[in-house]
Amino acid sequence: MKQENAKERIEEAAFSLFNKISFSKTSVDDIAKAADLGKGTIYLYFKSKEDILLSIFEKKIKIYIADNRFYYFDKKINFFEKIIKFVDYYIDELNNIKDVLFGSFDNFSNKVLRDIFLKYSDYDSLEIKFIMEVLKNSKIENIKYPKYIRLIVKEFFRLITGRALLFYLEAKIFNKEKIKKHLKAEAEIIMKSFSLYLKDYDLIDK
Repeated sequence: MKQENAKERIEEAAFSLFNKISFSKTSVDDIAKAADLGKGTIYLYFKSKEDILLSIFEKKIKIYIADNRFYYFDKKINFFEKIIKFVDYYIDELNNIKDVLFGSFDNFSNKVLRDIFLKYSDYDSLEIKFIMEVLKNSKIENIKYPKYIRLIVKEFFRLITGRALLFYLEAKIFNKEKIKKHLKAEAEIIMKSFSLYLKDYDLIDK
């Protein structure tokens, strides 16, 4: 059995179970049985079911980036329009993670929040790297301090993730489209402030 085939079988079986019976009720034994593999084989590829889920969403990020590179590297399109489009995708992924982990809004667990949702930021390096590539390829030329701007971009995504968590935890808005509308509006405000900040502090050529 090829290594990649086994890993894909594990991920497919796990994601199917997460959606059918929930993440919390799915065990590694369940995943092994569904994938028709021994439990020990699961641990050859993943440390835990949490790692399996994070790997699945990492793969989804890579697929999205590959499928949309033409749009994001089109210099005719404004950089901030690209960011808002990416935020739209990012919010959808946050909502997807929430659905897989918790289902309805009354099923939250502090342990799951710690083990999965907050760990999702471990994979934001993919998004940050991609956005930095888009930034360098856009009409915003001559970035003077790329490492500093990278930190700003990282904090931008963490702000969006944090705001999403607040919506979920407060459970004041139950409709995902309404949550997205609020988050996108906040993202636009942050991005406008980000643009002014870059220019005011001479981090890019005006």
